[in-house]
Amino acid sequence: MEAADADSAAAMTMARASGDPAAELDAIRARVAALSAPQHRTEWLRLGARTVELAAATGQPIAAVLGRVWRIDASYQLMNLEAVDTEIALIAQLAESTRLPLARWHLLRQQASRAALAGQFATARDRSEEARQLAVRIQDLSGTGMSYAFALSLASIRGDATELQPDFFEVLADAPPIPIIRASRAAALVATGRADEARAVYETLRQLPAAGDRDARTLGSLIQLIDLMIAYRDTSTAQATYDLFHPLADQGGTVGSGLVSLYGSVHWPLGRLAALLGRTEQALDHFASALAVNTRLGARPFVVVTRLDWATTLAGRAAGDDLAQARELARQAAAEARRLDMPGPAGRAERLARELEQGIGAANPLTRREREIAGLISDGLTNRAIADRLVLSERTIEGHVRSTLAKLQLTNRTELAAWALRDAGS
Repeated sequence: MEAADADSAAAMTMARASGDPAAELDAIRARVAALSAPQHRTEWLRLGARTVELAAATGQPIAAVLGRVWRIDASYQLMNLEAVDTEIALIAQLAESTRLPLARWHLLRQQASRAALAGQFATARDRSEEARQLAVRIQDLSGTGMSYAFALSLASIRGDATELQPDFFEVLADAPPIPIIRASRAAALVATGRADEARAVYETLRQLPAAGDRDARTLGSLIQLIDLMIAYRDTSTAQATYDLFHPLADQGGTVGSGLVSLYGSVHWPLGRLAALLGRTEQALDHFASALAVNTRLGARPFVVVTRLDWATTLAGRAAGDDLAQARELARQAAAEARRLDMPGPAGRAERLARELEQGIGAANPLTRREREIAGLISDGLTNRAIADRLVLSERTIEGHVRSTLAKLQLTNRTELAAWALRDAGS
């Protein structure tokens, strides 16, 4: 990669010196290909803007579309959704004015990814299918394949294998067996319940992070494999993947590309990997960062899964008020997943919330009435005042207090008031 970087930089210098705009456009394309890792976002912006200028000068509208695509990916990295939407609108203008199928295809792909990031799955699905049909019509196999890759990303985030096209595996079989295609196959096999076949494919990819490449294809492959790393408890591959992704945490924005699909904040996969590796505090920090980034991005599906993984990690630690916090996160994840029609995460979050509710209930033996009276005692009310408040006899209140003290193994009202305050805080 370093050699390609140096070669493309030299080619850029020569092309600019030549004064030939067509040669400079070719050099820019090569340069962008060499700088496919997210940390080069600032240069993507600059090269994209220069490409748009040269495209106008040379009458190459598709080059202008590509320049705007590069600027979109950079803007996602910079969490600048206003810029993303502006660039998509400008591609729409180009597609309308030129009537070029390829410009329309790029527009549809960007609209699909933008909609999916916001949790607008019906729109995302429709745009991607329209892009697929257009790619078939112009006989662009690579363009067709991106709609299949997008369907897999929807299946993964929604937890619904019916997102996959009926001929998904047939199309994959005809694609070149490069790592990202094999990773897609492994993820799709898991989604469709073919675990043994998935494991066999996964074994051919375990060394992928060891090469240290942070190009878009490698990162995209590994994102798809994290579920399998967790399922197989493959800590060695998880560690190598964590080491590969971690330097990108400071980049701030999304993982993925508007051309294919986006995966929200890089802190989300980092948190999942850290949890698998037993680094709980580190995982919780990543989930907190992921929630902040995904909320800022309006990435509602990734807010859901971040909360769910955060809740699961807290439930596993179960220290202090972890269970109560996990229950709230799980409830929030379940409610939002239902709103967005994410059946997989919704089911998992609902089950986790129920389990946590049962666990918290087992840890607190008091009835609802006893907890209510304990809370009123912590507010400083006497038995008579509590009886008046609840429209009960004072003798009934005294009985509840005695029962509560016995259940909690406390000796007096002062200790009960302190317990009630702690319970309310959890």
